[in-house]
Amino acid sequence: MRGKKLLVLLLALVMVLGTALPSLALSTTEKNQWLIDKGYVKGRYDNGKIDYAFNDSIERDEITKMLVIAGGYEKNIDSYKNKTSIFSDVSQSHWGIGEINLASSLGMIIGYPDGTFKPDNFVTFAELCTMLVRLDARWKNVNASNLTWPQGYINLAEQYGILKDVRAPLADTNATRGLAFEMIYNFINKDSSADKYTVTFDYNVRNIPGYSNSNNNYEKDYNLKTYDVKVKKDEAIGRSNMPANKTVRDRSYSDYRDYSIKEWNTKADGTGYRLYEDTKIKENQKYYAIWSYGSTNYDVRVDTLKITRPVGTSFSSLNLPSEVRVYYYDRDSRIERSGYYRVEWRSADYSANANYTQTIRGDVKGLPSYLSYSNPLAKIEVSRGDYNYGTTTVKFDKNGATGTAPASMTKTAGSKQYLPEKGNMVKTGYKFLGWSYFKSSTTAMSEPITWPSTDTTLYAVWESTTPVVTTYKVSFDLQDGVANPALKPVNVEKGKVIPAASVPAEGQVKKDGYVLTGWRAAGAATNWNFTTDKVTKDTILVAQWRTAKTFKVTFKVDNTNYIIQDVKEGQTANSVNAPDKKGKIFKGWFKGEETTPYNFSTPVTADFTLNAKYEKVGKVTVTFFSDATNEVIDQVKVDKGKPVSKPAAAPDVVGKIFRFWSMNKTTEFDFSTPINDNTMIYAIYDDAVTVTFDSQGVQLLNLKK
Repeated sequence: MRGKKLLVLLLALVMVLGTALPSLALSTTEKNQWLIDKGYVKGRYDNGKIDYAFNDSIERDEITKMLVIAGGYEKNIDSYKNKTSIFSDVSQSHWGIGEINLASSLGMIIGYPDGTFKPDNFVTFAELCTMLVRLDARWKNVNASNLTWPQGYINLAEQYGILKDVRAPLADTNATRGLAFEMIYNFINKDSSADKYTVTFDYNVRNIPGYSNSNNNYEKDYNLKTYDVKVKKDEAIGRSNMPANKTVRDRSYSDYRDYSIKEWNTKADGTGYRLYEDTKIKENQKYYAIWSYGSTNYDVRVDTLKITRPVGTSFSSLNLPSEVRVYYYDRDSRIERSGYYRVEWRSADYSANANYTQTIRGDVKGLPSYLSYSNPLAKIEVSRGDYNYGTTTVKFDKNGATGTAPASMTKTAGSKQYLPEKGNMVKTGYKFLGWSYFKSSTTAMSEPITWPSTDTTLYAVWESTTPVVTTYKVSFDLQDGVANPALKPVNVEKGKVIPAASVPAEGQVKKDGYVLTGWRAAGAATNWNFTTDKVTKDTILVAQWRTAKTFKVTFKVDNTNYIIQDVKEGQTANSVNAPDKKGKIFKGWFKGEETTPYNFSTPVTADFTLNAKYEKVGKVTVTFFSDATNEVIDQVKVDKGKPVSKPAAAPDVVGKIFRFWSMNKTTEFDFSTPINDNTMIYAIYDDAVTVTFDSQGVQLLNLKK
């Protein structure tokens, strides 16, 4: 199925997160080359040349795989391979089932209205913009209902920097591979932090074994160009920034010879400091590739340790380290990695009284299972001789502590001696255990020790006093549901239940046409119990949905069907207006024998009936009273709950002017107000003022009321 695809595209974002731009403005060609140099994109050999097919279109399943990895979700792919796809045209045997399922759960892809994904269709420019925008962290703050497709998504891609320096085609134009690579490059490198050092990688082609003036096309044939990456100050370079391994072929031999990168070193001849993924970058630094013959895919090694001990030193008094540093080739990242692993030394290899150099072998435990090696891996050479004469000096190293280390001690070689206490050395958060020949040791040597035959340094051994709190990440896979507010991953202490504040609330997660029945950890047979289930590893809780049922809500008036509503399970019914009845007031819709009206915000979970209830209307008296004369003007009877009619006019009162009708003598009465009790309504008047004028129209000063 994949044979028709021209390229194999690898985009390992574990290698690109945090990687800064090699320059501020790159052309399309330079961006593609940057991806190639980093090893993210690989082509195929065609007639002796590498073909990347930048001008060919790219299919929807291919781009989905690339973007899932570009978003940093590569480690989650395997957990989605056994899930059934929501798309009708993506079978369980599809090569990209894991990536497509994961992309769907992330909301990066939705598919077409007919329920298909069309994995073999070419992706359009608009679709590619949409996928990248949904993958961006800022997407969670966007209200998608306010966007028009496709222009709204293209505008966001421009805003997010995904289209920086991109010559955008029409929205429905098929995206080429070159265009996709350029947009992915922009997505990867949108972090513009300037607080970084420059690390330069030089492939050191002149030091490849077999390089000669007649055989010097390695750089051209294998894209071995020097390039830079940016790393935050004082941070470890990390596997994401280290180059992919390269293998070149020396064709000057009849049987060919392949050379691979053994390590990266600060000196071109390999005599400098070696680069590891945990190496902290403290300045601008250049590293050179050190090449070796043959593949390093299964290279596992431990540097041989060398110590000197007098004849007669027992095996336990050798104080051998409990761990050794192992270097091995990681096939996933294609770089050499290292780590400390437990070692069991073979005491049978050692004779305390032998007067010659002995080699003690050690079996290393816990290495990755895919590595090809045989134990013993570790070795320690113990140099021997007649060391019963003379004195040697031991210095003491604080090994990261503050204060003053104990003074040096000079004793007779081979003698039994006790070592000093810690004195005023202090290491915050640690306790002093003793001393060791090895700086990285976690156990102290037993005392008294056999005094060494040569001058040496002993290192303080410290043990952390801070309780180790292990936490695991719990995240939620909504399976196309929508959470409001959003459900965020939570770190939970090992052996603890998920905090109540992080448990999805009732109704927080919804999916049209479905009902949430619970949450289930991958591979579990039952739903997660948020009250009792404890977190023991990184966990993804997957929403469990079933198709929502349709229920009937029947509205009845006088036991006769009035309106019937079809309501999806978990949704709410809509209130309806009841018909008017003469002499009665509608009191509401009531369910069964309940005495309070039905709450229409209640989710519907079954068929039920609502009955209209009315109350017979009685009469109440409304008295109209004159505030000026203290007399009743009129009395009328009205139906309880109905408004009273406003009188045509208020009676005239000498020396008074009518203002308005009022119940409280202060504010005007609203005659649309229902009257539920006997009520007094007052006619409110103001005093009248008479102004007189003489024959000439001049106002006189003697005013009279």
